[in-house]
Amino acid sequence: MLVAQTVATLLAALGFWFWLGGVAGKAALVGGLIPTVALAFMVLRVLSGGVQGADSVLGRLVVGLAMKWVLIVLGFYLALAVWKLAVLPLFAGFVAAFSAQFVAGILKA
Repeated sequence: MLVAQTVATLLAALGFWFWLGGVAGKAALVGGLIPTVALAFMVLRVLSGGVQGADSVLGRLVVGLAMKWVLIVLGFYLALAVWKLAVLPLFAGFVAAFSAQFVAGILKA
C-alpha cells in the first residue's frame, strides 16, 4: 500500500507541476505525503512488538490508527495554516494517495 500511495503521490505531483507549475506540484506532493507518511507510522506502530496476544495486537492497531489520524490533521494544519499551500492541488494529492491505499487493498498488492 505504501508503494501504491507513493506512486500515486508522485503522479499527482508531476501532473500538477506540468499543468499549473511548481507551486501546485509542491502542494500536490505534500498532500500525497500526508496520508503516506501517516500510514507508514501506523504500520511501524502496529507491526512493532513481534508476535503477541490478540489484546496487545488490537491495542497497537487502535493506537496506530489514532496516531494516523492525528498525523493527517497535523499535516493539513501545517500545509494550510503554516505553509499556506494551494488548496486544490493539496487535496488532489491527498485523494490520489488515499485512493491508492484502497485500490491496493482491493487488489491485494
